[in-house]
Amino acid sequence: MYFDETPKSSMDDFYNYRVQLNELASGLRTGTRLTLIQGLRRTGKTSLILTALNKATFPSLMIDGRSFPESPVITRAEFVRSMQRCLNDFLQTNKNWRKRFLDALKGIRGVEVQAGANYAVRLSWGGLEAEALDLPALFRALGDAARSEGTYFVIVFDEAQEFIRLRGYDLVLLFSHIYDAVPSIELVITGSAIGLVHNFLKLDDPKAPLFGRAVRTIRLDPLANDSAKEFL
Repeated sequence: MYFDETPKSSMDDFYNYRVQLNELASGLRTGTRLTLIQGLRRTGKTSLILTALNKATFPSLMIDGRSFPESPVITRAEFVRSMQRCLNDFLQTNKNWRKRFLDALKGIRGVEVQAGANYAVRLSWGGLEAEALDLPALFRALGDAARSEGTYFVIVFDEAQEFIRLRGYDLVLLFSHIYDAVPSIELVITGSAIGLVHNFLKLDDPKAPLFGRAVRTIRLDPLANDSAKEFL
């Protein structure tokens, strides 16, 4: 339904931005390593991603920067709890992938795999950094599991400007590691505050981890008057 305010995930409900949708879907199919989707709030970035993923049928995780408390800092504990929720939601809704990913996650620091009747993972944020979840190892395991099935694992960081507040993990350094070392993971990053996203990623900074990496940029602009009238 066009007028339902929740993000869309079906072509039947997705209005306009077909060019951008085809560009994103094509990039995912061909293994684009890093895609940046920009646009003002409520222009349909999340709907674009969900519809493309539904069309492509890749396993995926979406970490939403808006899901964290409005405070000056996102703590490591808050981020790890968010990752745990995302992983367990994935395991519950993708039963065909469950065993493959649970096996891949065994033995990673900060990961406890719970089998039996209720399949789940518990992630440790650690009182000390040395006890915390090994986030690079977690993503490498997800990528290796996807590669073993001949596919890609898509990881979305929605409203990435919010992660400027994150403490305890350097996400930009993690993105660089995934880009260089885990070819079976495709990163999709969205942002509403374009300047803040660029400040966060530092794509133009020669000293920053992501400098020189190829980035596919997709921009969603507000509907023109004619398109808005057609939509209504």
